[in-house]
Amino acid sequence: MKLISRSKYIGNIDFPTYTGRQHYMATTRGDAVHLPAHISVYESRVFELCNALNYRGVIHVTVDEKRLEVGQTQRKPELHVDGRFMKNLTKYNSEGGWGNGGWNHTCNEIPARMSVAVASSVARCKVYNGDFEGTPSEQGNLSHIRDQVGEGLLVPKNEWHLLSPDCVHESLPADKICDRSFIRVAFEDELSY
Repeated sequence: MKLISRSKYIGNIDFPTYTGRQHYMATTRGDAVHLPAHISVYESRVFELCNALNYRGVIHVTVDEKRLEVGQTQRKPELHVDGRFMKNLTKYNSEGGWGNGGWNHTCNEIPARMSVAVASSVARCKVYNGDFEGTPSEQGNLSHIRDQVGEGLLVPKNEWHLLSPDCVHESLPADKICDRSFIRVAFEDELSY
């Protein structure tokens, strides 16, 4: 399976003061961002991102503020793509490709090829741009293509980066104890890169 892995810088984000907030996949719209009260401090930041991308549709916002110990990762530690392969929607075919669009992301039980934007207050996410060959596991793992990806790009702190649906990336272990804020916005559409 060919993975077209792309990322691009969108803009900066000023993270709110760390308090340990966490919420998985709050669904809202890019043109009228309303988040649960405990993460509402992120509303204006998400709205600015959607404005920069001229995106008005449905989004799913994950906020994960977490204390990391040395060697601990906040998100998935191995090479992966986000999402989960949906067997009932897509199957491997005899021509070697994936039917019905390939890898699908699932946000709140809605399967689609979704672009995501990510940002964090501590640089511990690495993305790999390029065209790679490999089939993600059902959990998205791609550690078996490590020899293809090269050095990658460490996403700088306090920057939004837009990732393609097939963007290969990984969370790196903390090199010191830190309070790290992470935000991911999944778009119900595949955006341009």
